[in-house]
Amino acid sequence: MASTFTPGKKHIVPLADLVPLYEEQFEKLFENFKFGYKKLKDENVEITASEIMSWLQHMTLRSDVDVPPPPKHQVCKDDVKKIEEWTHRTWRTQYIMGRIKTEVLFMLMIYYSIIDNTSTSDTMKEVNDQMNVLRDLYIKLGEPFEEHPTEYFRIRKELSVMTQKLISILAFVHWMETGTPLLKSTAVEKMGLWPPVFDLDFEDYLFGLCFMLEDLTRYATTLYFGGDHDSLSNMVMFMKTVEKPFGILDLPNGKLRQKFDGLKHNIKRVEDMMLDAGL
Repeated sequence: MASTFTPGKKHIVPLADLVPLYEEQFEKLFENFKFGYKKLKDENVEITASEIMSWLQHMTLRSDVDVPPPPKHQVCKDDVKKIEEWTHRTWRTQYIMGRIKTEVLFMLMIYYSIIDNTSTSDTMKEVNDQMNVLRDLYIKLGEPFEEHPTEYFRIRKELSVMTQKLISILAFVHWMETGTPLLKSTAVEKMGLWPPVFDLDFEDYLFGLCFMLEDLTRYATTLYFGGDHDSLSNMVMFMKTVEKPFGILDLPNGKLRQKFDGLKHNIKRVEDMMLDAGL
């Protein structure tokens, strides 16, 4: 017995009453589905269960129109080409990343020979030559990012470790040559980067400066025991110049904040060396 509709009350329609209303539409839908599935089967075209369910759900909502056959599930040649190109770019990127890591480690060996005052007259030339090699590698690394900018974010975390070390070396060499801090724009130019797609992350830049000031404290110790006390005063002024902008930044608790807090202790160590030297 069919239920009657009463205004103002909850109206529940039995399932048996709904079947005659949609029976004709479901028959039409099922006939179209059988026709489309048979056609795909005759053409040896594969179709997944998820595609069938998605197609049925869509056609159930649109049962008032003629039902087209399910979409063909094929892997076209363009998709295969895109997969091959992506694989080639991935292997190429990993190879260049490995080269960058090797060259940075070699550059660190030269860099610490300067810090420990065991360098020769040709050491600075070796650092600049090594920087040219790394610049070429960074340029090659960034070539695919112009067309595929999202791929940079897949390697940014791995690349940042090497970039921070490289920034510390660049900042130290720049100070040795000019006596001024290394600006972010200068670092971008020396590394061969091209913003905004392939840019130097600001946090990596700050980490690099922190590492450089730690190494500068080590270099000050070398100069102090080597008898070169006159350079300590200029070094302290430079360290305070680099450390001062960090105080303006509202750094959250984390590794960068810990590095910044350690800068004050490094400056205090060099100032104590100046007091011991009578400066």
